[in-house]
Amino acid sequence: MSGDGRRLLKRGRTVGHPSIWVEERPTGPVLVKTWEERPRWERATLGRWLAGREAAALRAAAGIPGVPGLFGRPMPWRIEMELLAGTPFPTRHREGKLPPAYFDRLWAALAEMHRRGVNHGDVRRKNLLVLGAGRDEPGLFDFTQSLLRSGPAALAWSLLVAVDRVRFLQLKRESCSDGLAPEELREWEARPWFTRLGHWLRARVYRPLKHAVFPRGKRKPNDVDQ
Repeated sequence: MSGDGRRLLKRGRTVGHPSIWVEERPTGPVLVKTWEERPRWERATLGRWLAGREAAALRAAAGIPGVPGLFGRPMPWRIEMELLAGTPFPTRHREGKLPPAYFDRLWAALAEMHRRGVNHGDVRRKNLLVLGAGRDEPGLFDFTQSLLRSGPAALAWSLLVAVDRVRFLQLKRESCSDGLAPEELREWEARPWFTRLGHWLRARVYRPLKHAVFPRGKRKPNDVDQ
């Protein structure tokens, strides 16, 4: 914890990545995502755009269980939100599996988001938390890839919803103690071709390239996945 009551969770070291802090305030802890430490050109363009996109998504999803509340956007490239108190989603094959109720509630949250016209866009382990002592309450964060149906995304809205659904089924298939229900398994096996292609590109192209350019061993001690 720094002397001004801030604790760094992640330093934004690459283009588009914000620094993430927890600030202690009289009303309680606040999670801050900010691009203010990035170069001026990036702060005024990409940082402003990503902060605005996430803030819009959080406003649209306000009140949905497991979605952090938005406190404000005091600067164009900075957003402040509720800090969800929970534990990271279990690592595959290492930390056990979650009960079916967790996934029931997770899909209920995503479905309500879709009904309100906002997708998540990046449903995966690193963007999920486990809330509550019963390990059956989900927490969702990192909405920087979310889009609103009211904008240009309307043209591809059904595809965006399908991607959220397939990523959800993948998580449940791998991490639910009961696996997929029969109808969900049929849905998984019939998933759209473009989601299969996206999975292949992420596994075979994006991740190897990312690890080649930014090796894990070069991360600083205060960096955590967010």
